[in-house]
Amino acid sequence: HEYKLFDDDFVLAVPRGHELARSKTITEGDIINAPLLLLDEGHCLRDQALSFCKAPRLTGGTSFKAASLRTLTELVSHGMGVTLLPRMAVKQEVQTKNAIKLRELPTRGAKRTIGLAWRKNHPGMAEFTELARLWTKL
Repeated sequence: HEYKLFDDDFVLAVPRGHELARSKTITEGDIINAPLLLLDEGHCLRDQALSFCKAPRLTGGTSFKAASLRTLTELVSHGMGVTLLPRMAVKQEVQTKNAIKLRELPTRGAKRTIGLAWRKNHPGMAEFTELARLWTKL
């Protein structure tokens, strides 16, 4: 059984000195043509970022792959490229605030869905259902 809790938007993290940090608006083309830093293969956030960027059209290439969001943000802070971050991870992962500028994305569809999922025969089904119900009341 699965229950949608909320959507989590992505933001673009760019080095403070990058042209996208100064641009008035960001387009999908800007992201597609930038050196995009991604998580390693098999990570769901990598797949979600590539889905948003329409992977076959990426022309800027992917310079590096990393195992964690923290590594990605450090690479961005050192001018190695740009990356997409889930909004809920920004406060935790962006430790070098002066070196990184966060930009809103041009598309409202740049998000992921956070949910609660469990087996239908799980003994804690009543508790999970109650947690999902309470979450929607927040």
